[in-house]
Formats: sequence, C-alpha cells, structure tokens
Amino acid sequence: GTRAQNNLELLRLLFAGIVCVVHAYDLSGLPDLAWTRQYLSSMLAIKGFFVISGYLIFVSFARSRDWRDYLDRRFRRIYPAYAAIVLA
Repeated sequence: GTRAQNNLELLRLLFAGIVCVVHAYDLSGLPDLAWTRQYLSSMLAIKGFFVISGYLIFVSFARSRDWRDYLDRRFRRIYPAYAAIVLA
C-alpha cells in the first residue's frame, strides 16, 4: 500500500544520503567527516538503494495496464526532473 511505499521511499532517501555523506568525505578529505568511513558503508547503501528501486519499478510495472502505460508513467516521472537539470 501507500504507507509501505512511503517507507520504502524513506529508506531509499536514507541510502542516498549515506552515499552522499561518504562521498563528501572521500572527495573533500575533511577530518570532521572521517567517521563516515568507520560507521557507514556506501557499497551497502548503493546496493540497498538499487534493490528497493528495482522492487518499486517492478510494482509500478505490475500495476500498469500494458507496456505503453508503464513507459508513459516512467517518462512522466523521470522527464520533468531530467529536463529541469538539463535546463539549469
């Protein structure tokens, strides 16, 4: 249901945040962020993010009437953000 999907979106956001924090340390070398390497795993976060994303994409496909409906939904979900980034 919607509640479970919202929890999965929250978990995906958490995984993405972990990757950002660990990469911030890797790229900056700031000593204040050194703890991230000890307590957080960007590899685990990346894998978790993609597992959950794959599941959500599969659920989206399963709820679609056909391939066209599925592709239309994916396009409408992805394209606006993509266009905004390209234009920015």
